Amino acid sequence: MELDTWVSAAEIGEWVDLHERQVRKLAESQVIQRNGKGHYRLRPTVHAITVHLREQAAGRGSAAPNGLDLVQERAALARAQRIAQEVKNDLMLRQVMTHSDVHRVIGPLLHSVRTAFLAVPSNAAPRLAACKTPQEAFAVLTDLVYDVLTKLSETNTVVEQIKDQASGEFDA
Repeated sequence: MELDTWVSAAEIGEWVDLHERQVRKLAESQVIQRNGKGHYRLRPTVHAITVHLREQAAGRGSAAPNGLDLVQERAALARAQRIAQEVKNDLMLRQVMTHSDVHRVIGPLLHSVRTAFLAVPSNAAPRLAACKTPQEAFAVLTDLVYDVLTKLSETNTVVEQIKDQASGEFDA
């Protein structure tokens, strides 16, 4: 048989062990060329199918029939593995903290801030009762807020306690 002759999809299928329906699908996806009568040149068609199947097997071909592109899937997996390793490294080097660590460290600090500000009304009430103008009341409240903020900035006990906890808990 001459290798440059025109043959049917069934004959191409026999040469490359594909069903003729699969041969037609390859023509529809323009992997192989067919003439207007539905025939294919034997040599170039077998060569094109062989190249196409090699590319698919190597993961370099177009998307697989199930819609997955193996190259993109491998790249996505590698990217996810790289990110996971970076996070592990950052945790090990203590460059980032987990949610529970942040909660454990910041929680006591926020609690002391909340407690200090909740005490403002009870501290303000007697002083506000003596005020005769809104400006005097404003000055009293401003002084109390600044006092709370100053005390919080000078109080290192909470921060020191947090540092002591952190040094013991985060050493791995």
